[in-house]
Formats: sequence, C-alpha cells, structure tokens
Amino acid sequence: MEIVKKNLKDLNNEEIKKIISFLKKQKVIVIKTDTIYGYSCLSSSQKAIEKIGKIKRRNLSKSYILLVSSLAMASKYSYINQWQRQKISEFRQSKKAISFILKSKNKLNKNLEKRGSLAMRLPKNDFFIKIIKRLGEPLVSTSFNFSGQDPIAIAKVEEVFKNKKYKPDLVIDSNKSRNSKASSLIDISQNQFKILRK
Repeated sequence: MEIVKKNLKDLNNEEIKKIISFLKKQKVIVIKTDTIYGYSCLSSSQKAIEKIGKIKRRNLSKSYILLVSSLAMASKYSYINQWQRQKISEFRQSKKAISFILKSKNKLNKNLEKRGSLAMRLPKNDFFIKIIKRLGEPLVSTSFNFSGQDPIAIAKVEEVFKNKKYKPDLVIDSNKSRNSKASSLIDISQNQFKILRK
C-alpha cells in the first residue's frame, strides 16, 4: 500500500499520472471525492471491484455509486430522458452533492447494478472530471470504511491496514476530513422523485 500525503490541487503531473496508472492496472485507490473519502477503481475492472468488496467485507450483490465526467458519459450507460436531464442539471446548480438512480443500459459490470438501475454522480470537483475524462469511463466510488462501520480516519490508514490481508493499493491523504458528508441519493428512474438518502 502506497500513501501520498498531498492535497489534490497540489498534485503534480507525475502524481496524477500515477493515480491514472494505478487505476488502469486494475488497482484500488482511496481518495477524497467531492464528498467523502472513498475507495475507487475503474468501472470495467471486475478484479478491482471484487477487491473493494474484500477490503470492505461487503457483499458483492450490493451496488456502488459511479462517478461520471458528464451527462453524455452517464447517458452512455443509463437511459436519460429530457425530464431527467433537466432535473439533474437543475440539482447540479445546488451546493449539495447528489447521486441519481437511473435505469441501466446493461453495459457495465453486474456488480454495479441493482435491479436494473445504476447510481451515478457528476462530481463537483474539476480534478475528478479531468481524471475520469482521461480514463474514458466511470469510476466506482464507495465510502472508505468496513461495511456497516464508521468511516476510517485517513490519518490512521497505515495502522488500520497494517495486518490486513486485503488493503487498497494507493491512498491519497489530502489531510481533509472535516465537514464531509456522503451525497444525497435520489431515484429518478421512474420519472418521479424518490429520496433514498438525504
């Protein structure tokens, strides 16, 4: 497990290339998104998705949120009609980070779906937008914890994983943990609002 202690905005080109390289090699990284610290990997990597499940001790039948770089990327993997597109754009203007449940086109790993639906979010963070664009596909994102437990303190990552069989490959410690909150989750797959998480 490699740890880089640096704010995302201060990462140099070589460090950004390292993140992209790890992801392309089907590795699992820990990084602070626009909301909280989370485990991430390529959406196309079954190997990495399974590893996240083992690290978190999480049932593989549970789905994950996908981070996309644009509505165009989201529409490649899910059905988005005009009403849904308008609502996503409207909520995009708010300060709150919101993930949306949409009907899947069944083009991604089955472990990312739940009853034919996908959870997707367009991050409010230019760093992630650039990374995802360069990767050319969505990133899996799930909270940095062990399933059913409180978030892992980023400052204690070495201690927590010291004797663990499964651990992330790369950790970006941005030294930021305050005022972090998971995104809201709204199901709009049936052309109506259903708030699953505030």
